[in-house]
Amino acid sequence: MPYMKKMIYSGKLLEIEKYPIGKKGNKIPRCGKYKVSSDSQAALNEKNAKKNFIRLVECNYTEKDLFITLNYKTKPESVAKFKRDFQNFLRRLKYHCIKNKLPEPVYMGTSHDKSARPHHHIFLNSYSWDFIRTLWKEGRVFISNLERDDEYGFIQVSKYIMNEKNSNSFNKRWCASKNLKRPKIVKKQIKRLNIYKKIEPPKGYKITDVQITDNVFTGTYQYIRCVKLEE
Repeated sequence: MPYMKKMIYSGKLLEIEKYPIGKKGNKIPRCGKYKVSSDSQAALNEKNAKKNFIRLVECNYTEKDLFITLNYKTKPESVAKFKRDFQNFLRRLKYHCIKNKLPEPVYMGTSHDKSARPHHHIFLNSYSWDFIRTLWKEGRVFISNLERDDEYGFIQVSKYIMNEKNSNSFNKRWCASKNLKRPKIVKKQIKRLNIYKKIEPPKGYKITDVQITDNVFTGTYQYIRCVKLEE
């Protein structure tokens, strides 16, 4: 059975997926001819959403960049205000960057109004901390530089905010600027997959996770996550 080897480069993160394909090169659905339940589809969508979010964070940020939490003095009186507050913050950010000839903002944000303390999280390229605090009018601002775990990069902080109860204020799980860098994807067809062969990391990388799933109908899937070694 032919397989596809897909390599996804996201900053220092490299993911390798190997999955069976048909004779025409199309991916074979994991469910075969069986209908996927709504719960299973929801779980798969959630998993893919987290993967995509992590990849974008890895592509666009380094330890010099910022992780920001915007809190409230008092709980917003409506969902509409909660949404508007965050939009106003982003508008002020863009306006003052243009006015002061600062670099264009590169941001990814999530909002959480289902918790006891509503708040917003944002990944942002590096600016003065005092400058950021002047842009939020609703409460306290917590800022830190992003911290990279040697084994997992920015995966832990990304999962943390994605696992929080998200707001229904936005149509999407997160909002983001249009200037985000995207992962580089390289595909190569291979003849077979030998899961018993020792997995060697690509040159310059170390392996941090390996997952193998087997389906009697559609074959074996292999997932390998690697992180780039420091030069």
